[in-house]
Amino acid sequence: MSWQKDYLSVGLIGVLLLLTYADNSVHISSKYGQLVTSSTLNWLPRAHYDSSKQIVVGGFQIPRETEEDPMASNSAPLNRPNPFKRPLHVCRALHNGVWVSGTQLGDEKRCTVSIHGNVRSYEKYDLLENVDNAARVSWRHWDIYTPLPVGAVATDKMYVARYEVSNNEANPKLPYTYTHYIGTMNMNGNFGTIFYVKDNGIENTAKFCEVLVETEPIYYELSGVRLNWSKKRVIKRTQRLLWTGTLKNDAEKGSKLAEAVAYSYNYSMYWGQGHAILKGLNTSILLYNGTNLPHIIWGIEERESRTEVQEIKIYLEPGTGVNVTLKANYTDMEVPYTGELVSHYEDKVTTSRVINGIRREETLLDIKPEFGPIYFLKDYSLAPTTTPPPVVTEPTTTTIKVTYDEAKEIRQPKMDDSGLDENMIVVPKTSDTSNMQGDDGGPLSLQNKIETVYSGVSSLEMSCSLILSLTTIVINRIA
Repeated sequence: MSWQKDYLSVGLIGVLLLLTYADNSVHISSKYGQLVTSSTLNWLPRAHYDSSKQIVVGGFQIPRETEEDPMASNSAPLNRPNPFKRPLHVCRALHNGVWVSGTQLGDEKRCTVSIHGNVRSYEKYDLLENVDNAARVSWRHWDIYTPLPVGAVATDKMYVARYEVSNNEANPKLPYTYTHYIGTMNMNGNFGTIFYVKDNGIENTAKFCEVLVETEPIYYELSGVRLNWSKKRVIKRTQRLLWTGTLKNDAEKGSKLAEAVAYSYNYSMYWGQGHAILKGLNTSILLYNGTNLPHIIWGIEERESRTEVQEIKIYLEPGTGVNVTLKANYTDMEVPYTGELVSHYEDKVTTSRVINGIRREETLLDIKPEFGPIYFLKDYSLAPTTTPPPVVTEPTTTTIKVTYDEAKEIRQPKMDDSGLDENMIVVPKTSDTSNMQGDDGGPLSLQNKIETVYSGVSSLEMSCSLILSLTTIVINRIA
């Protein structure tokens, strides 16, 4: 049975190692001293790398003849074109069971790390990816008298750091020099120490370094939003009966009657999580046509119970009434969108990038009253055909309680209309005034039908007479 326990132990260790490698999340220090997951950084396995990925650079290897060039020094930008300059990418490897950060030189396929005097290069490792180039990263000075900066990037229980190389530390026998050595800063014991590998392959330590820090934005601004209505997808549509009632005119003369109908429903709106976007930040939204929408909390679905009022109007003759039914479609739909996401930071710096997403909304659409035939109140008989049809005005909708004050309905514009702004979020017409009084077979609808029939008969008689005349002419000519 002992051999079974040994195999079981080995299997458990293997599973733990696989789980360790499967977690590619990057953790950064919060202002409370705890590690939190970054939304914009990712540990990318070397096998999944391609040229489209943005890998964090911690320094450069520079030919010695350009060492005195001020543009090649650490105090100046290091993005000057140089065919001989090779970037030092931040990588990590599982070294003696612990994640340790180190250096990948240029396009070489190995990561060199060191801890406690043990230097080693690995062919299986992860690269630190700046997802969609959305992370704002920087290197900040640290020493034993300086607290760990908020946003420091961690590798397990240690932190990604680099050591600036001075001229007297560079190896004069090599034809190149390094701007920095990338290593691991260990906060445990001796008030903190950085371990790094020098250009001669030997480990060195120091009590001061630069720690890699990710600065998170404090709020977002989503501007220039274009809603692609042509690709709208209706997930579910359910018809709802909001109200039924009767409008009556008990007065001595005809008048316009109105009824305010209150109804409630559950509203929800979600702009999606997006890629490499921090969840939970306050976000303002500006449509491409200049419409400002209320602020949202990014990545959080907005849900609320809404109570609204629909006003129904109709003209009735004295002593008549009409039955009315108010119906709507409760619609769950998705609309793709594009926009520019601007990240605002505490130091007033902003960064921007174009994002794509899907806006999902559940709301009431197509709110429309349906009218029955008009009848006399005294005996419930249908009103005669000589009675003029009711004059109906278009109903309006008034919001009583809206915690998220966005327009409550979205209609899909006709994409072939010239000059139409496809990004408008507006309250659509809730009824068709030309069809408010439906053709229900009542007396009020017969007058137009009779006129139409007589008109059709007259046209038929004229057509028959014309054909008969032409036939007679043809017969006479033949005779």
